[in-house]
Amino acid sequence: MVIDEVLNNPGIGFNTFQAFNGDSLFPGSGWSEGFPIEYQNFDGDLTNEGYPQTSIAYWRVYWQFMEPEEQSYRWDLIDQALYNARLSRIHILRCRRYAVCLSPFLVGLVMK
Repeated sequence: MVIDEVLNNPGIGFNTFQAFNGDSLFPGSGWSEGFPIEYQNFDGDLTNEGYPQTSIAYWRVYWQFMEPEEQSYRWDLIDQALYNARLSRIHILRCRRYAVCLSPFLVGLVMK
């Protein structure tokens, strides 16, 4: 059997980056990483303009935004990611702790 369409395999293959199914693409050639997470409002349309549907969303989360103060965590960012993933039919949400910009707390650990 030969097909002329993209074969979407749940859990493997394509994934969104810093977005969910149905989100608008970022303007220009930039991404949202390196800034606090700003989720788009879900409008009920799961279409990925120019890209296939996916069951995986990949987010890089800078630790400085997850832990803005030592021992003070922003769990609401993860809660919102899980909520948006459910709305956009994402089955696997991969949030990776990412620390390119060192927070003052991390700089203190590195300098010891």
